[in-house]
Amino acid sequence: MLRAVGNNITLAPGQTGYVRTRPCPAGELAISGSVLGGNPGDFSVSTDSAYWDDGPRGWLFSGRNNTSAPLDVYAMVFCTAASMPNLGSAEQQHGPLPWPLPGPGTLTHHSSSRE
Repeated sequence: MLRAVGNNITLAPGQTGYVRTRPCPAGELAISGSVLGGNPGDFSVSTDSAYWDDGPRGWLFSGRNNTSAPLDVYAMVFCTAASMPNLGSAEQQHGPLPWPLPGPGTLTHHSSSRE
């Protein structure tokens, strides 16, 4: 069975931000993710990646609202029943993360103008 788990944020005009999906339910792992934001070109994606917690548990996106109006951005992760061999944490696998992961649906960085 495949399950979609979603989350959303609203970005102000020209604003850059992150949206993280809620994690997959217990016993399920993330296999893919998708982000929707208005019409083609309205939202520029700069990060599109799974986030880990003893396996892929959700999806993280970052991007920019290219419009002159507030834009709702919807992030989804597709989960399926699966288990991972005990590989340890993301830090054990890949070293320390370069930034703390934002909470689900949390805007963690923004800018209101181009530089």
